[in-house]
Amino acid sequence: MSFYLLTRGLLTPHEFDYVSDYPQRVEKTRSSGEFRAFPLRKKTDKITAYAIDIMIKKVIVLGPKDSVSKAVSIFKGKGFRHIPIVKSKTLIGLISDRDIFNIDKFRDFERLHIEEFMSKLVVVCDEDTGMTQIAEVFLNEKISSIPVVNKQGQFIGLITLSDILKWLIKSEILTV
Repeated sequence: MSFYLLTRGLLTPHEFDYVSDYPQRVEKTRSSGEFRAFPLRKKTDKITAYAIDIMIKKVIVLGPKDSVSKAVSIFKGKGFRHIPIVKSKTLIGLISDRDIFNIDKFRDFERLHIEEFMSKLVVVCDEDTGMTQIAEVFLNEKISSIPVVNKQGQFIGLITLSDILKWLIKSEILTV
């Protein structure tokens, strides 16, 4: 299973009907010597990347009790649009700039906690999810970021539309 839904802090396996079903290959990992399943690519696929290849690994995260003003300063100062909400390495939600900018402008951001406004239902993928599958979910769900978890369910990174475009340009798949 490559995709999960995060609800109430729990990851639940989820299948999207429209996502291409790729066969699995089993391979021995270098680090542990254990066998793992990886999606195989179709010969027609020109893009052979996985979530772990394109995700942002050093992500600014916030906790559920952090103030909304802290998120606002990150959105404005860093130009980010999404911030994962993590508690003890476990993803519990995601807040976007849209979540915050929908809040009444005259409220006191210092007193408001992120957990009151974060999305608690979040599409999540694991590190071995294929880029084609990720792109299909981005398009069909009309989302612009997907948190990435490892096999233990711990948050390890974030993929945005910008990351996919950067990877396409870097790998010279998009040319003029």
